[in-house]
Order: sequence, then structure tokens, then C-alpha cells
Amino acid sequence: MLWLLIAACGSTKKSAQSDIPSVPIIPAPHAVNYAVQGNPPKDPLVAQIASGFNWNEALSGAAAEVGLDNSGKQPMLSDARWNAVMAGFPYQVSHMIVGDVEMDTVPEGLAETIQNLRPKNLGLVRVRKGTKDRWVVLIGEDGALTESFPRELEMGTELKIEGSGSWRLADPSGAITTGELPIKGIVGMEGEWWLELQQSGVYSSIPIYVGIGTPVSNLFVSDSIGLEIDQPSEIIDAALQLMDEMRTREGLPKLRYDKMLVSLAQYPLQYYVEGSWDQNAGVEHLQKAGFVGGPTYQLACEGENALTCLDQLSWDIEDRQALLDPQIRNIGIAAYADTSKVAILLNLSSE
Repeated sequence: MLWLLIAACGSTKKSAQSDIPSVPIIPAPHAVNYAVQGNPPKDPLVAQIASGFNWNEALSGAAAEVGLDNSGKQPMLSDARWNAVMAGFPYQVSHMIVGDVEMDTVPEGLAETIQNLRPKNLGLVRVRKGTKDRWVVLIGEDGALTESFPRELEMGTELKIEGSGSWRLADPSGAITTGELPIKGIVGMEGEWWLELQQSGVYSSIPIYVGIGTPVSNLFVSDSIGLEIDQPSEIIDAALQLMDEMRTREGLPKLRYDKMLVSLAQYPLQYYVEGSWDQNAGVEHLQKAGFVGGPTYQLACEGENALTCLDQLSWDIEDRQALLDPQIRNIGIAAYADTSKVAILLNLSSE
């Protein structure tokens, strides 16, 4: 992940030819379809910076949502990723840049900064914030979809996805099916479906909603919880609170903190930090310790803080199913922190 302030790029240069402020032109932050094509930027200052890059209308709509936010919160990449879902961008979002400059100015050095990130898809907008222009950049990956398709479907309608590569699709019950694109089939189960597309690696991991609307946020909501890197005990407390709030919003029972699961999380966390963690071996160890008779999971993540770490799990098709498993009743957490990141290991069990 990358967090940069555009203001750090240096001075700005005036691009407007008139003293009358222009009105920024932004693409729609919300769309009903995942789109693989779009129109060029209509804002002339944005077009000036975007020239030579693959400017993406849907990804730029997600960037607009970041810029339009008036909550006072620090912009988070986790929020931008969900904004991309709402705006209809079907691929992964890897970087974000946000900064304020004088209105009707182009941030000097911004094009070079973007070039250094080598974007396959560029989301770029400017949004008027009082007497300033807020510029937001999102860097998106690319994939092998060839046609747009809806994010929301009615029960009993056909899901049709064109492109190349393999797919995995998790239905609302947690069952995962696999195949090769294209996908053509009737969806008959209400709820959230999760689609993962692969071709030399995962290039898309997105939700599809059948019979229900798209929620306003992903599983974990960014506020003041777990945003600071601090002591492992505080990271654990933040992770527990985030898990409790997420499961309450999803209508799932809160989890009991199990001391045995905590103890069994210590060594696997060390392996994860060292790069030698084996998820399957971790689950087998839990089962040998007596956690049998129902589903058992071991999940691990790292990020800037507790929230971004857990958010990473929510974009993996299998980890997301584990987090939302209604049979889970117990949790144990171990955490690690250094000056640049936190790592969290979760043990989850039904008994």
C-alpha cells in the first residue's frame, strides 16, 4: 500500500487562463454495472494530467467519492477499494494519492509521480473543497473481462460474465464453485455472492448482490478504531472490537474470546511474520488440539493498522467466507507490530 500527499510533490502551477474559478467535472461515483470501458475525462485539468495514461471512468468515480467525503476522516485505501465496487470498477485497487492545492492549479510533479507507479488503470479527479481543489489518484490493476455486467441481480435472473481465465464463485451459503469463463447461469439464492477471477494470479475479487441492494461499506468500517500502530495488546483489542461490530452489522452472533485459541495463535503468528506460515497446517494443529465437530479457521494478515489488516482478509474469497461463517462462536487473536506494519493472526472455531 502507498499513502502520499500531493502537496509533498512540490509547488503548483496555474493552469486556468481566467481569474474566474472553473467548476471541476467529475464522473459518477455510483454505477449499477461493473464496467470495463468508459469515456475520456471531461475535466480539462484532469485530462491534462491523464494524457498518456489509461484513465478509467469507473475508477475515477471511486476517486471522486474519496474527494467528496466530508466526514473529516483520513482517507483510507480500504474505503477507496469499496468505493471502486460502488462505482463499477471490477479490478483491484493498489495505491491512493490525496492532496489539496489552490483551485484551478495542476499539482506540479503529479504526472511524474503517477508515471513512477506504472498504472494499468488510472483513477484521477479533482474536487472543489472550499477554496482548494482536492486531487485524488487511484491506481488500479487490469484484467481479462470483455463485457460489462451488473453488480445487482434479481432472483432467478441470469448472471453472464464474458472474458478469459478461471473463476471461483461463493454463494450466500458459503459453497464455492469453480470453472472457466464465460459464466452463464441462473442465480437463485438471495444474498451476497463473491466472485474471484484468475489469470496468472487473481485479477478480480468483487461482490454480486442477488435480491438485495449493495451495502454502503465493506465488512470493516474505517473510523477511529485500530488506526494507530501501537502495542500488540491494543491491536488485539481493536481487532476484537472491529470483529464484534462487523458481525453485529451482518446479523451474526458475537464471538467469545477463547484463551486456548489465543495460546495456539502465538507460534503461527511468528511463522507468518517470518514468511513460513502454512494455513492448512495451522488448521490441522487446531483440530489436533480438540477444536473439532464444526468449522475451524486460521487467518492471517498484515497492514498499516488493525483495520487495514482485517480489510485485506475481506477481499479474499475463502477468508471472507470464514469471517462470515454463522457457525463460528469462538476467537483467539495474536498480534505483532513494528514501526511500519501490524500483523494479526485469527483462530476461529465453532466449539
